[in-house]
Order: sequence, then C-alpha cells, then structure tokens
Amino acid sequence: MDILRALKEMSKTLNEGTDVTSMLTPVLTKLLQVTSLSSGWIFLIDEKGSHTLVAEANLPEALTCAKGRLLKKGGCWCKRQFLNGELTSAVNMLECQRLELAVDQKLGDTKDLTHHATIPIHAGEQPIGILNVASPGKIHFKEDELNLLETIGYQIGTAIKRVQLYEQEATRAGEYSQLSSFLQRLHTLTYESSDQILSNELIHAFHLTQEDIDFTSPIEHLSFLHTEKLSQELRSHLQEHLCLFKERQRLLELEELLTQQKEREKLAHDLHDSVNQLLFSLQLRLKGLSMRLSEPSMKDELRSVTDIVQEALKELKEVIQVRRSDGAELDLSKQILRYGQLVGIRVELSNEQKVLFSEEEQKEVYRIVQEAINNTKKHAGTEEVQIFLHKNNQLRKVTIVDTGKGFDVNKGIPFNTIGLKGIRLRAQKINGVATLTTKKEEGTTWEIILPKRRGESHESINC
Repeated sequence: MDILRALKEMSKTLNEGTDVTSMLTPVLTKLLQVTSLSSGWIFLIDEKGSHTLVAEANLPEALTCAKGRLLKKGGCWCKRQFLNGELTSAVNMLECQRLELAVDQKLGDTKDLTHHATIPIHAGEQPIGILNVASPGKIHFKEDELNLLETIGYQIGTAIKRVQLYEQEATRAGEYSQLSSFLQRLHTLTYESSDQILSNELIHAFHLTQEDIDFTSPIEHLSFLHTEKLSQELRSHLQEHLCLFKERQRLLELEELLTQQKEREKLAHDLHDSVNQLLFSLQLRLKGLSMRLSEPSMKDELRSVTDIVQEALKELKEVIQVRRSDGAELDLSKQILRYGQLVGIRVELSNEQKVLFSEEEQKEVYRIVQEAINNTKKHAGTEEVQIFLHKNNQLRKVTIVDTGKGFDVNKGIPFNTIGLKGIRLRAQKINGVATLTTKKEEGTTWEIILPKRRGESHESINC
C-alpha cells in the first residue's frame, strides 16, 4: 500500500508539473524513499547526443564536486547503450564508469556506490533520457525492482513530453504575439521605407541584435545567423510577410510611376496642341514674309529666324516623344529587376539603345520575362539571368539568357509546357515571335522579335 500511495503521489506531481526540473526533483526524491535506494540522477539526451542533468538526489561528494562536472560532461556506458539503441528496458549496470573516474581521480567520497540500475525514459516510442538509481553496496537489482523502475520511467517520460509540448506551445504563442505586433507596425510603413528600416523594426520586435541578421541578402530573403532565437516556423512566416510587403512596395511605386506617366503624357499632349502649333504657325508666316521681301539683308535675317524656329520645333518634338515614352521604359526595367530580386534570381539587364514599348507591349514583355525567370529558378540550376534589349530600323528584340542546365528538345521538354506556350502566345498578341534555343548543359535562350513601333522614326526611338 505504501508503494501504491507513493506511486499516486508521484503521478500527481508529474501530472501537475509545468517545469521539468522542479517537477522531477521531488519525484526522484519520492522514488528513492519508496524503493529504499539512496541516490539517483536523470539525464535528458537530445537528438545530437548531448545530455543534460535535469534532476539529482542525494549524490555522493565524488559526483557533485566541481559543480557536478563528472555527471554533466563526457560519456559513459549507459549513455552509449542509449545512443546505440540498445537500452530498451531497465537493466543492471555492471559498474558505473563515472564513479570509477571519481575513484581514480580521488574526487571524494563515493558513499560505497559502485553499481546502478539504468532505466530508459521514453515518451511513447521516442527515447528521451535515462534514469539512474543506486544504493551503497548494491550490485544487483531484482526483476520486480527493475519492472517497478521501468513503470516509473514511462510515467516520467510521458510527463516530460507533456511539459515540453506545453513549453513549445507557450513559446509559439509568444512568437505569434510578437509577429502580430510586427505586422501591425509593418503595414504603417510606406513604400519608401528602406531595407534598413525594416531590419530595425525586426530587431525591435523580436529582441534581436545586428549580429543576428545577415544584411548581405535582400530583406525578402533575409537570413538569421542565430537560428535558435526564432523558430523555423516563425522565420518562414516572417519571410513570407516580408516578400508580400516588398511586393506591396513595388505595386505602390508602380502606381506612382503610372501617375507620373499620365502627367507626362498630359504635358506632352498640351505641348503638342499649344506650343508646337504656335511654332509651326510662326514658321509658316516667316516663310511667307520672306517670300514677299526683296532686300537681301532682310531676307537673310528672316531665314536665320526661320532656322531657329525649325530647330525649336525639332527639339520640341523630341521632348514630346521622350515625355510620352520615357516612363514606360523605366517602369519595365524596374519591374523586371524587382521581380528577379523577389524570386532570388540575379538579373543583368542591358538597354543601352533605350528600346521603348507601348503600354500593351510593356505588359506582355514583362509577363514573358517573368515566366522565363520562373523557369530558370525552377529548372535551370542557376541563379542568374541576362536580358538584352536591342533594336534596328525594322525590329526590336528582347533576348533572355541563362547558362543553366538546358535540355534536349528532341527528347521532349522535361517540365510543364504551359508556360512555354504562354510565352509564344503573349509574343503573338503584340505581333511578335518568340523563339526558344536550348541544348543540354549549354543553357537556354529566348528571343522575342517585335516590329518597330508604328508612327515613330528610328531616330526618335533613340532619344
């Protein structure tokens, strides 16, 4: 009855405990009282094989000296059996290696402890630690003693697992509370907020330091150098939200660029309808006046003024063309570079000839480049894409190159062809042609050929 009463008290303590150390120490003490044993200690062993002394009771001086160094450091036979998967039930240890070291090193009194019983601690099927118990002069434990100790070992393992799950959920709840506060702050930032501002917000919200964050990567691909401070789950959520925030920044910036483009187009329209018409009328009147004059010096003067007006008209037309077209080119380049950053692809974009596109063309070219970048990311085995924009008197060309794996088109395309068909259809939609060139281990090249923009001279495109 005393044993049953003690087991009930131990079970109650184990069920009510919320901290491993404070829970196990009284349970271990009660266990020694019930079994008439003198000393005991409990190790928890992690997946890497490192052990932690989480409870001990009535240990001899030899094991507690130097702050318990012999128990806290190094290996032993019982731990080795545990790690090798050989410790599946309570067993008698012939001799304790740690006690032998204590005797050899003359660390103090061992209270005549030489042997101990070793009991594996399991949480379900998962082994998580060891319970060792000993008594002076006791070199063998009977089968019924080992069975009782093994039963208690299972109770301890179940309780430890429950506490660990409780601690994990408490930590998880705390992290989500921090994440909620961070997201509220994140959505108050503007699209002009720099990556440094975002990093400072991260450091403040999650109690990090500058050394915890890798600033060599874009913020949406942020790396944490001390991963133990934040769970993998939280790090994944943070990266997702940072990517969404950067995309929101991009869209807000695009919205402003579109607004600026509309303002440019309105200004170009006003210049065309007002100043351009006035200069053209002035030019005609000067020519007419010159034809009616007979004095050479006056005719030369008027001719000079007419030339100045002609030059002003030419420059005005160039300004109008740039105002109508500049924004589209700038916006497309920024979109492509930002998308590359978003998916983790380094994009080198060359547009030295200032190739321009209409609004519809810009949209389709962007989607084509986006699909090509996605294919590189998923299939090419490289993180770099080169994009070249060229033009001549007859056509404009967009070339997208990666130096990745490539593939043999004669053996079929090794991934979903919907995206490739989409590239060709988008090119056709803007009166273009898309051509794919690839060879195994020699990369992939897309060439998008578009006709010259109607209503524009080659010279005006070069402005």
